[in-house]
Amino acid sequence: MTEQKGTSNLFLTVPPHIHSGGSIPRIMWSIAAALLPVIIYSSYLYGLIALGSILVSASSAVLAELMYSLLFKKPVTIKDGSAVVAGLLVALSIPAGAPLWLPALGSLFAVIASRLIFTGLGRNVFNPVLCSRVVMAALWPVYLKSGWNIFSENHMAAFQGEVYDKALNGITPALIKSLLLDSTGPAPGEASALMVLMGAVFLISRGIMKWRIPLAFMGTVAITAFVFCKAAGIPLAGACALATVFSGGTLFYALFMAADIITTPVTAAGMLAFGMGCGLFSFLIRFLAGWPEGVSYSILLMNGAVPLIDRYMRPRVFGA
Repeated sequence: MTEQKGTSNLFLTVPPHIHSGGSIPRIMWSIAAALLPVIIYSSYLYGLIALGSILVSASSAVLAELMYSLLFKKPVTIKDGSAVVAGLLVALSIPAGAPLWLPALGSLFAVIASRLIFTGLGRNVFNPVLCSRVVMAALWPVYLKSGWNIFSENHMAAFQGEVYDKALNGITPALIKSLLLDSTGPAPGEASALMVLMGAVFLISRGIMKWRIPLAFMGTVAITAFVFCKAAGIPLAGACALATVFSGGTLFYALFMAADIITTPVTAAGMLAFGMGCGLFSFLIRFLAGWPEGVSYSILLMNGAVPLIDRYMRPRVFGA
């Protein structure tokens, strides 16, 4: 606007008028940093095979984004860290011993899903990493469903039995140690619940991760598992419910997949409803559908419900 005598300068701008100071590079590189504890620990636990899978996946994602930018004459944005994070999450969500072409193709599809199919970063309706994982599970189920690819199936069965045997003794220090430090699955993201929690605390402290969705997610899984164990006559249902929350990929997915900024509701009430829905569907798929790990599908189902949640759980307009 034109400056007039006796008045201050006024500027007309489009909303939003209040900014948090955040940016895509800050958010993405913070998430990458939050994943470092679990990356380092899983590389120590599983060996160089896990580290190789993570490096191949991240490199493939960056290369895929670069090719997309050049092919469609888009600005090259590989420095913002979004492709790196997508590649890391893909590698952390599949068995560490899977052939290296699998994380490479998974990262390629995740970038295509986030950039090409939905016409750009930040416009995707569904979590691209989970879309990639579902596609990999459909096309190459043997690498995602059977065995650990590092340890034998007998070792996996023996370990899972050991965890639940400890749960049947109650919430003891031995159970807590197993759930926090021991691996509960074949994927690097399942190597240590403690490392995953450390990364989540870092993101929450920086205001990047919202605590409502993970808390509602894990709380719903715990409550439904407790009720199920009670109804089934399983002794010490509380310990078994705790083991359910911390076993498999529940914790990792609740913190780093379900809490995705783009594919989740914007209101506090909506976040709680979203997290509760993810937890309920995860329980139903895991316990009643005969599928050992239904977290991916539960989050994708709730991603599709986000527009309805945002529509019907909007805050009331002041004065209306």
